[in-house]
Amino acid sequence: SSTAPLSRRGFKLRKLAFVDAKELKDAMIVDGAVQDKLMMSLGDEIYLRYGANYKPKVGNRYSIYEEVDKVVHPRTGKNIGAYVRIRGEVEIKSVKRDRRARAVILRSSKPIERGQKVGPIKKVFKNVEPVRNERNAQGYIVGKIDKGELIGARQLVLIDLGRKAGIKEGNRLFIIRRGDAYPDLTDPGRSVGQDDKRFPARALGEVVIVDVGESISLALVTLVVREVGVGDMVLMRKDTK
Repeated sequence: SSTAPLSRRGFKLRKLAFVDAKELKDAMIVDGAVQDKLMMSLGDEIYLRYGANYKPKVGNRYSIYEEVDKVVHPRTGKNIGAYVRIRGEVEIKSVKRDRRARAVILRSSKPIERGQKVGPIKKVFKNVEPVRNERNAQGYIVGKIDKGELIGARQLVLIDLGRKAGIKEGNRLFIIRRGDAYPDLTDPGRSVGQDDKRFPARALGEVVIVDVGESISLALVTLVVREVGVGDMVLMRKDTK
């Protein structure tokens, strides 16, 4: 599994994480080293290149990572980000105008190389209390922080709803599906009854939002009664009471 439980306090990402397309574009890049080294590790000082849209702050800590796979929206085909492997962590030591930032490596699971990306990645998540759903929203499961094919309870999934849709930490959403549960043998490429509007919706499980992004959020699966997967719909209903 890509997550490790933290008893009742929450959970943390082990090695795999998700970074959205904008954060990938704005990420800092490992661009050199203070010492004469090809590969860097714990305690080494490195230089980071950054663009006009992002300025690191002295004292802040950031993750070093490399892209593993692109994440494509299962419905639209749009590139929405990437799964990344966390390689280490740095702390910014100095930032000077029109120059590279200097940072020290605080942790590294493997040697750090030039060209790897650096940016903020939330790795530890506390269990969140449910909050009132203040609006209706509908979206899709667009990814999962795990290598397995199926999605089960206590797994992290990505949904294509964020701050723009009024999503908040603690919102609960149903995983729903519309359609015939029996596969269409004449069209083997079609997902089994995921969104056939001729059929009524049926609930397959529930998720709770644990981290909200601009348009992509991370959710924890709290309940599943049937197998669910990427492409299944999620539905938030406004609380009326």
